[in-house]
Amino acid sequence: MVLRPGFVYGPRDRTVLPKLIDSLRQRQFRWIGGGRKAMNTIYVGNLVDAIFLAVDHASAVGQIYNLTDGELISKRRFIESLVHGLNLPEPSALGVPLWLARLAAWNQERMARNRGATTAPQLTQARLKFLGLNLDFSIEKARRELGYQPNVSFERGMERTVAYYKNGNVRQ
Repeated sequence: MVLRPGFVYGPRDRTVLPKLIDSLRQRQFRWIGGGRKAMNTIYVGNLVDAIFLAVDHASAVGQIYNLTDGELISKRRFIESLVHGLNLPEPSALGVPLWLARLAAWNQERMARNRGATTAPQLTQARLKFLGLNLDFSIEKARRELGYQPNVSFERGMERTVAYYKNGNVRQ
């Protein structure tokens, strides 16, 4: 079976959220395409529930299941949940058009490769996808075949996530 989770968020993330929070704190965050595109979020607890459901269903062998929180969440709502919950500076209203962000990401990645950089540039194709593209897919098959029902809403998942990071669990 293949489980395809969306963007996994929650307490103890040591990769994406700390960098995003740091970018917001340092006022380096920019909206790409206005932040209105959908984001395929899944709270880590919902993902764990889905894994156990899939393991318990013999009929899941050989199947592919998309997994999210089951709510339409915009990138703006996600970012603003962090900003308001952690009392971070509001991102600048000035955004970057998607076409310009693509060009900048391509250029930054090329320059990083040419100089043999060991860390990723500020804007990459992966970050561009995260911030600028519409990322939403149906979880109906997982609901129907596995009985998957997200137990933690996006709002509650973000409350738990923010509480974790409020307690000093972000590199400053």
